Amino acid sequence: MGIAWLARPRVPKLDKDEHLISRQEFPFLFEAVDQLADAMQVKRIDGIIIDDEFNASVAQIGWRRRKIIKIGLPLFSILEQEEQLAILAHEFGHISNGDLTRSFYIGTALYTLQTWYELLYPVPTDEYDSMGFFEIPVYYIMAFLSLIPYSLFLLLVHLLFDDSQKGEYLADERAAKAAGYKSLISSMEKFQYADTFYLKVREIAVRKNTINLFHAVHEQIKVMPDREKERLSRLAQLETSKLDSTHPPTAYRIKLLENLKASPSSIAVGKGTLAMMQKELETQQTRIQEEVIENYRYVLNMY
Repeated sequence: MGIAWLARPRVPKLDKDEHLISRQEFPFLFEAVDQLADAMQVKRIDGIIIDDEFNASVAQIGWRRRKIIKIGLPLFSILEQEEQLAILAHEFGHISNGDLTRSFYIGTALYTLQTWYELLYPVPTDEYDSMGFFEIPVYYIMAFLSLIPYSLFLLLVHLLFDDSQKGEYLADERAAKAAGYKSLISSMEKFQYADTFYLKVREIAVRKNTINLFHAVHEQIKVMPDREKERLSRLAQLETSKLDSTHPPTAYRIKLLENLKASPSSIAVGKGTLAMMQKELETQQTRIQEEVIENYRYVLNMY
């Protein structure tokens, strides 16, 4: 019973610092994502979080498996309206693919296998001065048994890696059909400005400036020399350049989109709604800037 309790299925939950925004406060943002969901023929999301990540993602939380979109304001602040829509369409592509459902079941399986491994693996021998006669065979039997869940864990991780790569390509394909491949490609290319953003964060945090972080980053990108933009673009085209281990190289994703040349058959979200959505996101700049600067200073003080 104790092992069953430790290995019980766990569901993702919101972190303490994550808060869902309300429809009343952000009506145009919710209107935009609802219209996009309808256009892509997927179920409407249950909530939105605006956080300080240079990214965007979709998650499934709680036993009710509510679908949540996480919008990273640092990323969205440098995107054009159509690019913001393309990023949201990519996240809805994951919902359309059923990626969240697979992640839920496989994630539970991985957690269970990890728990079994930790329970079966014996205490390291260096914690004992000596081992008794009967302890030696028990030790190695337990170590052998622990290899069974460990091997299954590695196998699932490997299979999950391949599946996640495929899921990104499929999400790109669906996003291109909803928002256009050109907007999706240009939004991918702007991920290369993550270092630019965090360098500006460090500058403001250390010098204790009171300037608007997002305006400063936008201005720095605007005046950035063409040769520097070209250098960053070449780096993004390298085979090893990817957002993280779950994403294929950006160059491969762009090549696929260029071959597809998919364009939306109809406008999923009107420009007026996107413009108002952008203004609503801008109201969160002060809050997010304080969080980013505070987090950086906290990490800085740790070292």
